[in-house]
Amino acid sequence: MVIDISHVQLALFPGIWDITSWPQYWTMQYAWLTGQQPWLSDPLMVVQAWARSRWNTVPDITQTGPGTFRVTSPGAGRVYTVTGTRPVTTPGPWVITRIS
Repeated sequence: MVIDISHVQLALFPGIWDITSWPQYWTMQYAWLTGQQPWLSDPLMVVQAWARSRWNTVPDITQTGPGTFRVTSPGAGRVYTVTGTRPVTTPGPWVITRIS
């Protein structure tokens, strides 16, 4: 028996850091649903993880909108705007979509 299932064409994946493709997202969604890496559902914690990947100390992070954060680097005081989204409507991982 062969079952042919149609697949919906997905748009280009929006993530640019940590999760960068739909296959990675679905893997992380499964992990999140089974209780692994729950921090991925908290936008602030995702931005903090990004910041820790750049600096030894966590910079000043302020949420300026529903999916937007202002990050001021330690020392130099350079300001970054980090935006993100939840690519699907169900609860699950939040991904960074732009850093400027």
